[in-house]
Amino acid sequence: MLSQDRDTLGGALGRVSSGLYIVTAGTGASAQAMLASWVQQCGFEPPSLSVAIGRDRGLGPLLVPGARFVVHVVRDGQKELLRHFGKGTPPGPEGFAPLATRFSDDLPPLLEDAHAHLLCEVSGRYPVGDHDLVTGTVLAGRSEPEGEPWTHVRRNGFRY
Repeated sequence: MLSQDRDTLGGALGRVSSGLYIVTAGTGASAQAMLASWVQQCGFEPPSLSVAIGRDRGLGPLLVPGARFVVHVVRDGQKELLRHFGKGTPPGPEGFAPLATRFSDDLPPLLEDAHAHLLCEVSGRYPVGDHDLVTGTVLAGRSEPEGEPWTHVRRNGFRY
């Protein structure tokens, strides 16, 4: 039987599986990263992704139309990336230390050990409840041939 009870509904929402990702944006002293789980491909032509960003996240103001961001797919077992970005990090290069990270003047930071990288350009931003849904056109990407992406489910769909 379907239920509107918050505990029952939260358990059902939590069963919606997702991946684990690190999203980076900005360059230099404004470069930031966040752990994300609500990332999804949302178009073939042009190839497009959507990312849900909590409005309180420091990365959010960087994701304006035309800005670039990178979605890093976390490989199953890459706990060091989850531990590093799970609680938030300061902006700038110090927020990425000691991880192997490639910085440039015109692209967001690239986490060298990620399972896959997708460079995107923000094409839209839409308010959805307590998050903003950012859409991006995928400009370039690469992936490692070995390993699998990390997927997970939550115990409760009302919390991360």
